[in-house]
Amino acid sequence: MRLLPTPEQDMVRDNAARLLKPHMPVGNGPGADPRAVWSELAEAGWLALAIPEDLGGMGFGSDGVGVFMQELGRAGVTVPFVDCAVFVTDLFANLAPPERRGDLLAGIAAGQSIPVPALDENGWRGGGGPVRTTAVADGDGWRLKGQKRFVRGLELADSFVVEATLEDGSAALFLVPRDAAGLTVSAYDTVDHGMAGDLLLEDVAVPADAALVHGDIAATLKHARLKAISALCSDAVGAMDHLFHMTSSYVEQRQQFGRKLSANQAVEHKIAQMSIGVEEARGIALLASIRVDEGADAATVVSSAKAKVGRASRFVAQTAVQLHGGMGVSQELPVHRYFRRLLAFEQLHGTTDTHAAAVGETLKDDVASRDIMDMASAGAVRDADRMDLGLTGEEVAFRDEVREFLDAELTPDLRRAQRLNPSFFSEPEVNRRWNRALHDRGWVAPAYPVEDGGTGWSPTESYIFATELAKAGAPLLQGQGLRMVGPVLLKYGTEEQKQRLLPGILTGDEYWCQGFSEPGAGSDLASLKTRAVREGDEYVINGSKIWTSHAHFADKIFCLVRTADTPRRQDGISFVVFDMDLPGITIQPIITMDGQHEVNQVFFDNVRIPANNRIGPENKGWEVAKYLLEFERGSVHGPFLRATLNTALKVAQSKQDGNGNALDNSYVLNRLSQISSDLDAYQMMELGMVATLQAGRNPGVAASIAKLRGSEIRQALSETVTDILGPEALRFHTPRPLSALDIEDPVEQAKAIATPKYLTERVHTIFGGASEVQLTIIGRSVLSEAS
Repeated sequence: MRLLPTPEQDMVRDNAARLLKPHMPVGNGPGADPRAVWSELAEAGWLALAIPEDLGGMGFGSDGVGVFMQELGRAGVTVPFVDCAVFVTDLFANLAPPERRGDLLAGIAAGQSIPVPALDENGWRGGGGPVRTTAVADGDGWRLKGQKRFVRGLELADSFVVEATLEDGSAALFLVPRDAAGLTVSAYDTVDHGMAGDLLLEDVAVPADAALVHGDIAATLKHARLKAISALCSDAVGAMDHLFHMTSSYVEQRQQFGRKLSANQAVEHKIAQMSIGVEEARGIALLASIRVDEGADAATVVSSAKAKVGRASRFVAQTAVQLHGGMGVSQELPVHRYFRRLLAFEQLHGTTDTHAAAVGETLKDDVASRDIMDMASAGAVRDADRMDLGLTGEEVAFRDEVREFLDAELTPDLRRAQRLNPSFFSEPEVNRRWNRALHDRGWVAPAYPVEDGGTGWSPTESYIFATELAKAGAPLLQGQGLRMVGPVLLKYGTEEQKQRLLPGILTGDEYWCQGFSEPGAGSDLASLKTRAVREGDEYVINGSKIWTSHAHFADKIFCLVRTADTPRRQDGISFVVFDMDLPGITIQPIITMDGQHEVNQVFFDNVRIPANNRIGPENKGWEVAKYLLEFERGSVHGPFLRATLNTALKVAQSKQDGNGNALDNSYVLNRLSQISSDLDAYQMMELGMVATLQAGRNPGVAASIAKLRGSEIRQALSETVTDILGPEALRFHTPRPLSALDIEDPVEQAKAIATPKYLTERVHTIFGGASEVQLTIIGRSVLSEAS
């Protein structure tokens, strides 16, 4: 699996950026001269980018074309690259007579011929329709009659690829010169600073060799359209990215009421949301560019990308205008050019809603949404110059090994316990059983070093493992020990601390809880007041922690405590661990609105702990805590959320009324379609983090983005399921755990936990750093770069 640009693609990006930068719009000046740009693109060889190598081109796949398109979108240049150098190029390469292909493609590559498609008679909005334009044989040539609408690229086009119906009812493509007798071109400006028009063909005579192909061309036309949509998605990503950076710089420089505009938290959060929109769009556009060349499911994936990029681009564009204020709605800055470019993107080749509906129909037919890892081609031979979703032979063998293990060890009662679990943790006994099974197999702590109980897996193998666990319905392990304090011990602990504490963490025999939040502090960990006073070889702890999950089950706790008063609040904090059965510890239950007892307030009254239970240096606990939070927020959620979506689809299919099932309701189907596209984008972001880690690089604020979006998608899923159930969601089962319910059908189990799950999952945008905290982290990171 390779999801970072290859060295050759990096070269394309850098060279394209250098070539296009002088043509970028500045202020309210005119845009670039399209003929000058086209000439430079031809001279640099970029018009041959998508032409196969055996036909004289550069032979880049759609992923490489996408890299170039991002630069074209970032430059804000309007030329018919997609129409001519992607769409028509693909048609010529696959449909033109073999003896003419080379010359036709060479003309495009040299910039000497600029044909654009004239195929549709009802506008792109409808995605095509009946072809009423006709072609009748006339001696050694043809005569064409009909109309074509909204033909793009007229600022440069010198010919048109016209689809027509022959006398026998079959379809054909004809290459018609712009100056052909009988052809009338009614041109008009478009909102994105280009030119389009309608064609009227009144008995247009063309020679015999103008007929490129006839017969069953529908599949090739569809594929060329998919390639064009994929390229447009990448173009939109580039435009969004530039608009986002332009806006970030503006709010950093703009002074209002005596301070920078970016100092306003509402502005900071909007910038963060723009950043998230760009990253989601980037990920799903990459997915589309990969699948359009190698996937049987290309149409669904491309529609998912078009729908998601459309929603993201509208948000980014509108927010950019809003944050620029009056300057955003004027032509004083080039904001309007990118806003208009993204508006055009939303309407081209099917609107956002049209493509969302297409995704919904696939979900309805399959009653399933495919996990990204299901798209990974097994044992594929890799092209060194391509990005891909392929798994190596070793990775396929590993996946099969995981599946065999799950078939053997993930017993029906463990699966049932997870299906009836609305919480973010499994019940303690379920947790211990599954923890022990994974430990016995040596798979309980994939991220640890091998010498400390880890697996030595690559980041890709770890993601495969998480995907298979989610698909199999494995219990969710309580992560405070394994995923939080364990990594802290490995980085900051002494050898004695590791030997004393790690074995119980790995086996699951010692159950941990987390003592971070305090009354009146919440996510503001720097304001904590629980104090630890050093007395000889001990600390004496007084204070309170709140929202302490499973404290009433825990054997041990890790805490942040104040060990010194310092001017800077983050200083003077230490990280300590200790047993939960010590004298002076009192646990007070907090019953949450779902009726469960999962969280608590914990009181410490002169609790004495050994000083060697401090992890890391005294008064440096803030550094330790930040390291821990990287693990808490950087967990893999995509495969679990995909499995949850598939359960939601089955619930919707089972929910019958007088008009069919819930999937027959267009509103419900649109919501599920939107979640499916969100998940495509989300998993590509997760896999992007995997690729970054595999390359030995730091993914930056990606963990905060993943935490934020993962919790939002989770809540959208639970909310949608309760809405599907309607009045049935009012039924509230009171026994805890819900695995005590006498229900065996998996769909009925999903219905039974739907409302408790909806209530429980409101916490996901709060714990582990509230969404507002994540937005602040993301916004500040972005703005610090902008400054």
